[in-house]
Amino acid sequence: MKNAFHLLVLALSFSLLPQPALAAGGPDLLAPYLTIQETLAKDSVEGVAEAARALEKASSSAPGAKEIATAARTLAHAKTLADARNGFKQLSAPMTAWAATAKPAEVQTVYCSMAKAKWLQKKGAIRNPYYGTGMLECGELQKN
Repeated sequence: MKNAFHLLVLALSFSLLPQPALAAGGPDLLAPYLTIQETLAKDSVEGVAEAARALEKASSSAPGAKEIATAARTLAHAKTLADARNGFKQLSAPMTAWAATAKPAEVQTVYCSMAKAKWLQKKGAIRNPYYGTGMLECGELQKN
């Protein structure tokens, strides 16, 4: 009984610790962003507008919310792959700034010197959203 009490106290203590910044936006912010990144890396725009609208809605509680929402709204209206990639570039600036403070564990920041832009992606092989299949692995991992 005494051990159960100590475990309960310990669990409650951890729950009172400050939560990481990921709570501000978190998965609701990352999921649509990563969908866009993966789609553009495949030279497609299918589902990009929907994901951008979801990202705009999810951004309200995130640091940099105004910049993220504005860029997501612009991206949602992109008609061509080139426009979507340019919109994603504008979106990635505030998203990488957010990630620098939130430090989400499941993503890495990558920089493309040809596009002169960063992006976030799931950990693993580089998948360049700016040049897609033509230069899929072009990019340099950045220190998070």
